[in-house]
Amino acid sequence: MKYILFTLLLIGILALSGCGQRVEQKETTRNESENQLIGKLAPNFKLKDMAGFEVNLSQYRGKPILLVFWATWCPHCRVEMPQINNLYKSFKEKVLVFGINEEDEESRILKFMSDYPLSFPILPDKNGEVARLYKVNSIPAVFFVDPSGVIRDVDVGETSVTTIENWLKPYVEEVKSNGRSN
Repeated sequence: MKYILFTLLLIGILALSGCGQRVEQKETTRNESENQLIGKLAPNFKLKDMAGFEVNLSQYRGKPILLVFWATWCPHCRVEMPQINNLYKSFKEKVLVFGINEEDEESRILKFMSDYPLSFPILPDKNGEVARLYKVNSIPAVFFVDPSGVIRDVDVGETSVTTIENWLKPYVEEVKSNGRSN
């Protein structure tokens, strides 16, 4: 009986922590490296999406962007990705979302997309180069890039939809009032 209780407690603790090499408490969602990126121009990258089209981040200035670092094996990503997809469907005319998959095999990504249909582009980061560029140490990790290309915020661990909506609200309202994006 003690073994079962211990096992359940251990599973609960692991379920509440983030995925990745380091297990972090939600109170310390960003590491020092990620904090250093806030307020700076988002590092440019080029990756091909699942259909083979090249995405060059710098080409998408003018709209707010969410960069979502994730993996198929991450339980928090399985919760977060469908929520972000629903948010994307609501704001897709005003916001860009790129799901940057960390080092999964293409077959696993396709299986995930079959189980969790996603409307936004998925960009395989086969060697983890973009994750290193953004100093991602734990996933899921969401970076908010404003229309001028500056990183405004980062959230590591399961990000709430409310947090993302708060990031986007000023830009979505501006689009509504101006009838255009920045």
